[in-house]
Amino acid sequence: DICNGKPLYANFTYEDWTLLNLRYELHLLVHGFRHDLDDPDRQSFAKMHFLFYYNRYFHKTFNFKIFGVDSLEKVVVMIKENVVVNET
Repeated sequence: DICNGKPLYANFTYEDWTLLNLRYELHLLVHGFRHDLDDPDRQSFAKMHFLFYYNRYFHKTFNFKIFGVDSLEKVVVMIKENVVVNET
């Protein structure tokens, strides 16, 4: 509720919904990976394996072009408050 009883998403556009969906899918991917692996020493995966795990968990190919970019780092900039890419 932002004011006057209108929900926050009342004025969302296609782009807003697409970014919301991306945030949700990446949340599910990271937490699903942690749960499936169940190894406290390995909480995440290398960025070069992102496309593999995205395909494995969602049975679809991640397309950077939907977001107008060509790399994971550039996609993450759009949702930097939710996801980070570590260099290690």
